[in-house]
Amino acid sequence: MTLLQSLVLGIIQGITELLPISSSAHLVLVPEILGWELQPTSFDITVHAATLLALIINFRKDLIELVTKIKEQKQKRLFVNLLVVTIPACLAGLLLNNLIDEYFKSVRIIVFTLIFIGLIMLLIDKLLRNNSKTIDNLTVQNSITIGIGQTIALIRGISRSGITIIGGMICGLKREEAAKFAFLAGIPIMIAVSAKQFLDFGTQGLGELEPLNLIVAFVSALLSSLVAIKFLLAFLKKQGIWVFGIYRIILGILVWLLIL
Repeated sequence: MTLLQSLVLGIIQGITELLPISSSAHLVLVPEILGWELQPTSFDITVHAATLLALIINFRKDLIELVTKIKEQKQKRLFVNLLVVTIPACLAGLLLNNLIDEYFKSVRIIVFTLIFIGLIMLLIDKLLRNNSKTIDNLTVQNSITIGIGQTIALIRGISRSGITIIGGMICGLKREEAAKFAFLAGIPIMIAVSAKQFLDFGTQGLGELEPLNLIVAFVSALLSSLVAIKFLLAFLKKQGIWVFGIYRIILGILVWLLIL
């Protein structure tokens, strides 16, 4: 893996992990189109850690308030909702990840999920653009619904942030509030993913790439993740998720024509 590949794929991971357009799809499709080998495990561990750090940096005030004021009703409700929304995805990841990787990693599956979720986004944006609910109003039942939705994000091309935003809007959240909740919910998910990857592969897995490649991948993913967070929260205050729906549909069609 060259430094250029580490840089390009690090940027792609940082942007697509947090925008509702599916990082797993892009990290499979870009190497496929450019004729690159798929990135090794050490790359995945590194860029996931970078994206996690970007979320912690951006939402540090929210996280500090969550910890220091946990006894207050508002923070207690948020903590419970984040816990509830995380459990289904973590259980599904532990129990079904290998099965899903075996049967749902083909380019055809990615094309289908890109287009299908894109169409869902167009529909949701049209029907629920006037939502007024905030994170503070989420119920445990809402979080269960969103958490169950997150479990299907294990299938490549779905997008964890995308399906969480859709679930949040179905539960009445405003677009930007749904995105913020998706980002906050992503922190425990990414901690679990990073921990599992490290336990599975350990320091041996990190030795697959040269240290300089890992540094380039980490920095590029971190910086692009920070930009993606700021962009999406600001964008959704004024625009709908239909833009990402159209992008997904166009990308799916292009991949269909170019690869399949």
